[in-house]
Amino acid sequence: MNIQEILEELKYCKAPFPHQAVNEAVANKELVIPALLKVLEDSKQLPDALNDEDYVGHIFAMYLLAQFREKRAYPLIVEFFSIPDDLVFDSTGDIITEDLNRILASIAHGDNVLIKSLVENEAVNEFIRAGALKTLLTQMVQGELRRDEVVAYFQSLFRGGLKREPSVVWDDLVCHSTDLYPEE
Repeated sequence: MNIQEILEELKYCKAPFPHQAVNEAVANKELVIPALLKVLEDSKQLPDALNDEDYVGHIFAMYLLAQFREKRAYPLIVEFFSIPDDLVFDSTGDIITEDLNRILASIAHGDNVLIKSLVENEAVNEFIRAGALKTLLTQMVQGELRRDEVVAYFQSLFRGGLKREPSVVWDDLVCHSTDLYPEE
C-alpha cells in the first residue's frame, strides 16, 4: 500500500478493523508521519469532516503519532483539543477520558507547558482539561516529571490557578492529588 491508500483506509470507521493499513503505517513510519501530521492540521481547519460520525482519520493519526512518540504532533494535538467547540469533544468521544493523557504524554517528551495551558484554558471542555491534568501524572510515572513538580503545580491550581467553581477539573485535581499522597 502507498501512503495515500493507507490514509484512505484509516479515514472512516468500517468493519473489519483496518489491520493491514495500520501495519503498513507502522512499517512506513518515516513516510507516513508527515501525512498524519497533515491529517491533524486539516482536522483543526476543516471541521466538516468532524461532523461526519464515521470519520476517524484524526483519531488514527493521534494514536499512530503517539505510538511513534512524534514530538511535532504535540502542538497540533493541543491546538485541536483547545478548540472551544463541542465538535472536538463529540468527534473524539471516550478518547478524552480514557487515552488523552497517554497520547499527550507520549508526544510531549516531558514538556508540560502546552499541557498546562490546556488545563487552565476555561474555554476548553472540562473533560478535555481533566484529561490534560492527568497527563502530568502519566509524565511523572514515566519519569519525565518529578513528583515535587507535579505537587507544586497542583498547589498553584488550588491557590487560584483554577476558577473556583464545581467542575470535572476540580474533581480530578482532588483525586489526582490524593494519588500523589501529598503529606506536604
